[in-house]
Amino acid sequence: MADHLLSVPIPDEIYDQLIRRSELTGLSPQDLLIQALACFLEPKQLEPAVSAYLEIRLQAIKQELRQYLQQQLAHQASRPAPEEEIPPSIRPLQIGDIVQIRDPDSPFYLQKAVIVSTSLIRATVDTGMGKHTFLKRDIRFVSTAHDST
Repeated sequence: MADHLLSVPIPDEIYDQLIRRSELTGLSPQDLLIQALACFLEPKQLEPAVSAYLEIRLQAIKQELRQYLQQQLAHQASRPAPEEEIPPSIRPLQIGDIVQIRDPDSPFYLQKAVIVSTSLIRATVDTGMGKHTFLKRDIRFVSTAHDST
């Protein structure tokens, strides 16, 4: 079969796209035009061309993603590690701890007192009016005996 020469004026926008696609795929502009015409005239040939284009585009996207991830990793490695805050530790109330006692009729805490004994749900404190036992839910920890001295 003989090749035929066809001269067709192409707008600048389409020519620029053709050149870019040619550089992307590695095919010559003439080969791309022949493929495009073949796909247009025989839609059965469209599938291999689309598959080839999608494969090339997928490889380009993978490469871009690799570069982006490498940049992000390098950026994170160059940043100093943030100082982690140490969460407050939870420990049971102990004898000698200083606590505040909640007023039973309001949400406010009253005086500070020292714990003299504890049990599972209650704690006994030494107040100015003697020793009294309260539920631990009505007591708020203030400090240890070591912190206050």
